[in-house]
Amino acid sequence: MMSSPCIWCRALEAAGIGTWSQHCLGLSICCQCYSCRMRQKVARKYNMEEGCFISCLIDLCCPTCSYYQQMNEILVKEQLTWECCDVVKSDVEGGVFKFESGNEVRILKPGKAKGKTATVVDAGFRSLVKVSDKDGKMHNYRPQELELVKKDGAGAPALVMYR
Repeated sequence: MMSSPCIWCRALEAAGIGTWSQHCLGLSICCQCYSCRMRQKVARKYNMEEGCFISCLIDLCCPTCSYYQQMNEILVKEQLTWECCDVVKSDVEGGVFKFESGNEVRILKPGKAKGKTATVVDAGFRSLVKVSDKDGKMHNYRPQELELVKKDGAGAPALVMYR
């Protein structure tokens, strides 16, 4: 599962189900039992009908599938996306990207530009948003470093992410 246990632990924490350190400890002590228990908590939190037997059967037969199903459910419901070994707020709202060409954004990243506004020039999926400041200089920011201030109706059409 490579870095997915870290992402799984962070996703559970972001969903309000325990802490990252609790999940790491639980996985290292009794991986299958702990994962089965967390799967039941995820199902209960998001009102999914899945009994204890089915949760444990899925987790026992295909633990990797179980981890990814849980992560996906949390990421979609909580509007998160994953990065290296962490989860962050997504740049997608209701299936539509927040940042489109022509949108005005406020810069949240600490530094000289924090609090200033800029115009979106180009927005990529899960990558960088290219913005132009008032002097016409181009800068790249991660979506979580920006806040939407004003949508420009004349901008490019919104990209849709299908789930």
